[in-house]
Amino acid sequence: MSPLARILELRIEALDEDGLGIAHHDGRDVRVRGVLPGGAVVARVVKRRRGTWFAVPIEGAVECICPAFPVCGGCSTQHLAATQQIEAKQRALLTRLDGQGVAPGRLDQAVLGPSFGYRRRARLGVRHLAGSGETLIGFRESFGSRIARARACPVLVPSLGKILSELHGEIGALSICEHIPQIELAAGDSSAACIVRHLQPLTDTDIERLRAVASRSAAQVLTQSGDYSTVRGLDGEEPAPLAYRLDRFGLSYRFMATDFVQVNAAVNEALVSVATHHVAEPGTQVLDLFCGMGNFSLAMARRGATVIGLEGDAALVERARQNACLNRLDTVTRFAATDLYQVSTKLEWPSHDDARDRVLVDPPRSGLGPALSLLLAPRVERVVYVSCHPVSFASDAAALIAAGYGLSILQMFDMFPHTGHIETLGVFDRR
Repeated sequence: MSPLARILELRIEALDEDGLGIAHHDGRDVRVRGVLPGGAVVARVVKRRRGTWFAVPIEGAVECICPAFPVCGGCSTQHLAATQQIEAKQRALLTRLDGQGVAPGRLDQAVLGPSFGYRRRARLGVRHLAGSGETLIGFRESFGSRIARARACPVLVPSLGKILSELHGEIGALSICEHIPQIELAAGDSSAACIVRHLQPLTDTDIERLRAVASRSAAQVLTQSGDYSTVRGLDGEEPAPLAYRLDRFGLSYRFMATDFVQVNAAVNEALVSVATHHVAEPGTQVLDLFCGMGNFSLAMARRGATVIGLEGDAALVERARQNACLNRLDTVTRFAATDLYQVSTKLEWPSHDDARDRVLVDPPRSGLGPALSLLLAPRVERVVYVSCHPVSFASDAAALIAAGYGLSILQMFDMFPHTGHIETLGVFDRR
């Protein structure tokens, strides 16, 4: 008999590093979302992987703000208090580092931001149910690929919540609703946008329905028929930029709805402030690897550093240059499009009169890869490493220590409350 859809009565023994309840049934390992240790639950098995069963509770789940939790997989730890969530993440990070033989010299207090209404970017799936005529818009279900039923999402910033509410009333009425696989949402400080991905052409009536969504939600509604180069406004025009500020630095950033930005505005500003404090000061030269649209670069320049930003995405490099000009920092910053996973082993540092140079890195989940070689130049005295993945961070930390650095400071930033995602800042100094 297949285990899927089996109903089990379980006793939750503990929580794993992802916040899942650990239980056992007939000697088999079972993981359950949305429960606490010591409780009895009735749960339905929804997935099997490598001998472990994964289940969602039918009875015994912790009551949470979002009624879609824990069936909706957008959040995984909403049943835990904020302090419990950050403690679990910190334990997981330190365990990863210890496994690589890395110990921080100092562990600074984790930075928390708002728990709800924080998320300014989201990619949501769409599925039209032909039998019932219902159209689902939301995150995937826990441990599965189906779209979770959720009329609202309390972790989205209010402007995106408004768009989602309006879309629920219109997407199912489009003539091609069964050919819309996803919606992307993005918000700046005072404006928002959604991108409707469609696999068949929209009719004039469809466009009018989307125009009504734009009007009622006071947001851009954009369409996407292929890759990101096909994103257009409802009249075929180029999308308008969104914007956010870092008030601590007096900076304004413009970005497009398709661009990567940190998902949590409050935590991002705190992260930029701390990172910049550790790496930038008047007279220093900072190399910003994986610089994106200049989120860290411009703040470091504002503190008096000369900044060279390297990034693989040419569109983001152009955005960084535009933002530097917007903030009148173009004379102390320089940006170049460089595939940092194909770099040479030598970095040609511009002459700078015996400067002791510093590096800030903010790589994707895969970590530094070949870009690690750029940190080994003898004149580099400090590396500030911002990471979104503890596994690659721990591996790269071990490589830096082997190359003569020490992990002086470690700090966590809760960029994604209610999830297992960990944002880490590490300060590495030459021994």
